[in-house]
Amino acid sequence: MDQIVASARNATQAGKQFASSSSGQLARIEVLVTVGYLLVSVLVLSNSRRRHHGGALLRLLVWGAFMFNYPVISYTIGLMQ
Repeated sequence: MDQIVASARNATQAGKQFASSSSGQLARIEVLVTVGYLLVSVLVLSNSRRRHHGGALLRLLVWGAFMFNYPVISYTIGLMQ
């Protein structure tokens, strides 16, 4: 059990070191840009189908993309500065 805890602690420390490095920050920016691209793509592709198909899953997907699109893009631009 102690070995598992020590292993998890080492993994956490390695993750923190990677996240604080410049390559870790670049990886975080790349992931956020990809997420922002996917959110905008959902909005663009679902725009024409929104009136014709009123399914609950589609509405939830579009609502989530609409709500998280701007904060993700704003946070990503802030990280780039």
